[in-house]
Amino acid sequence: MTHAMVPSAFEQQVLAAWRGGASAPSTVRAEEDPMCWVHLALHFSLVASRIIRTARLGDLDGAAVLKMDGSPVTALERLIEEQVARELEATGLPVTLIGEETAPGQPADGMTLAIDPVDGTWSLVNRTETVATTIALLRDGRAIVGVVANPVTAEIAYAAEGHPPRLLQLGSFGEGDRAVTLPIPPAGPDGLLVSLQPQRAAGPFAKLLLRAWQAGDLDMVRAPGGSPCLGLLEAAKGNFAYVNLWDRRESEAWDLSAGMLLVRAAGGEVVDLDGRPLGTFGHQGPFVAALRAEDRERLRTLVRTARDGDRG
Repeated sequence: MTHAMVPSAFEQQVLAAWRGGASAPSTVRAEEDPMCWVHLALHFSLVASRIIRTARLGDLDGAAVLKMDGSPVTALERLIEEQVARELEATGLPVTLIGEETAPGQPADGMTLAIDPVDGTWSLVNRTETVATTIALLRDGRAIVGVVANPVTAEIAYAAEGHPPRLLQLGSFGEGDRAVTLPIPPAGPDGLLVSLQPQRAAGPFAKLLLRAWQAGDLDMVRAPGGSPCLGLLEAAKGNFAYVNLWDRRESEAWDLSAGMLLVRAAGGEVVDLDGRPLGTFGHQGPFVAALRAEDRERLRTLVRTARDGDRG
């Protein structure tokens, strides 16, 4: 292992404080320094990940129930949001909390913390690995910090304005903590790998992708599902492009903004079918995320072709 894999002094400080039982940090030394806010977001991601990882092989604090939109929710999600709310209030920081389960709403003026405690609830309920906690800190509606944590793989990625995005892997088998800056240099051939969010409306596009793969125009096609922000994190790592038709409600601040910040900080972009970058919230319709512009253009063309053919 190289020295580059060792967590930075800042990362070691955050992990040591959390492991030592510290509460959420209550001071922000300089509002213009986003790393002070990164510490806060990382702390809550670690808190949520520990709760999820501890409970995922058990009964998840009761059976999942379906919400009005047909998506599942567990008591675990409300428990996490309530704990974050208590700790955030105790800090005395001027931060408004919004969350999918207990505090819905849009970003306020000033600082807002937007959280989806369990992004990919079906994955959690079925004990697969594509579940995440997503946290975005926004200033006046603009994301300045994004954190995506996968409690199953013990990976936590974060991005902040003016700083390179980072990926932490917490030691689970005695190997110690590891960290890298995103994107990660490829270890294999330089090709186009595509991760498709599985949706019933994606059938025509999935067929086009498979034909392109069979023809050798694509090097891999997969559809792991689960958290969309994990798909965005995969794009930020640098190997995969990510496609999501997002044929549901308009996106909220806790849905995509943390993952989008990771992609953009890694040098990529998240765009709609017209090539326009997605906003923090209020998006509806297909989008594509990739580091390379040519990959985004190829996939936008394929999505439009599938959509137009399906309409015809």
